[in-house]
Amino acid sequence: MLLHPQKPAHAQEGDCPYESYAVWCDDGIPLDGYWWQDSLWIPGLITVDTWFTPTPALATGKAAFYYPGLMKATAEYRGLDLDGYVDGVSLMTCADIGFEVWIQRPGHAWEGPYLSVDCARRGDLYGVVAGRGEVIEVSWKTAQRWGMVTEGGKIEQWNIPDVRVSKVPPEDLWDTPQVVLQDWFLDTVRFDCCSVTPPALFYTHPRTWSINGVVKTFSVPIPARPTPTSTPFPTPTLQESDYGAIVIREPDEKPPETIQQEEQSMFRHPFYRKLFILALIAILSLVLMAFQVIDNDRIEEVITAIVGFVIMLLGPKPLRALYDLLKIPGGAWRVFATYVASGIVGVVALLIAGAFTAITFDAETLLAMAGLLATAAQMAYHHLKDLYGPALSAP
Repeated sequence: MLLHPQKPAHAQEGDCPYESYAVWCDDGIPLDGYWWQDSLWIPGLITVDTWFTPTPALATGKAAFYYPGLMKATAEYRGLDLDGYVDGVSLMTCADIGFEVWIQRPGHAWEGPYLSVDCARRGDLYGVVAGRGEVIEVSWKTAQRWGMVTEGGKIEQWNIPDVRVSKVPPEDLWDTPQVVLQDWFLDTVRFDCCSVTPPALFYTHPRTWSINGVVKTFSVPIPARPTPTSTPFPTPTLQESDYGAIVIREPDEKPPETIQQEEQSMFRHPFYRKLFILALIAILSLVLMAFQVIDNDRIEEVITAIVGFVIMLLGPKPLRALYDLLKIPGGAWRVFATYVASGIVGVVALLIAGAFTAITFDAETLLAMAGLLATAAQMAYHHLKDLYGPALSAP
């Protein structure tokens, strides 16, 4: 990295064997390097092209924050409307203004979309990215919601490391490569040789700039793999409520033919095929018991066999699925509760059946009940994995 210490331990005021030796050696000419905020030596003034180079579609780094009111004021100054977005943010290069982005903090689900309304100044970009390692700056309001700042204004955390920022909706990321923005910047940065004259800039919503008379529109990244035409479950939009919490906005109603296609695609999913096979076995067992082909005394053996088949099909990871569900925002608990309720209904059905048959609720039967609940949790996990994508680890 092209970074230098602030000054050698033996340096004294007035000693200047070279400009990067100490802060007081700065000659005021940024083309040959300058001291940034009296703490970081920057080897030159970056080019306008570097300043307007779009950052990668999926990058990671630190998240910092703006002071109160600045993000909203910047959005209004540029004529950007934040309605329909969680909030405004600042990405690093000016080519990224006007882009929708999604953010994932360590241990949290993706949230968004946010709208990029600002960028680092030309003389600050190197220091912010290469020096501090930032990938994004959020508003004071978002920083409060994230716990970086208290309601009373006390700063608890200046930045959050290892934050992921995506210009692509999380469900479309597929094989999009992730880069550390600091490393990417140091590989791509170029320095101006000749002029410190500020460029003539004019911004036009949403992503068009006139740079010294040259008009350039920056395009939205294309996912690394084609986006499926249909998915088993519609992807919700995360949006901020009036109280600062992330809630799920229901997707728009779809035409009947689209719903039919999605219902058909569900049965192509291996998980649902397994459930379908399991349901057929359970129904067949009930029919055989109804016609007394299987004695009531052997019902426990049948139930135990079905539970064993559940474990064989779904794998021994329902507890991991339940653990991952605990990390999902509150809106997803509606989905989870629905599936758990279906499992409880199954347990109640077993209890009712026990009242009219010879079932004794020993270890095998209790295992069967646990299997029903585990299946419900696993179904909820797969549903939510389709909704939240990379926010959950694959089971």
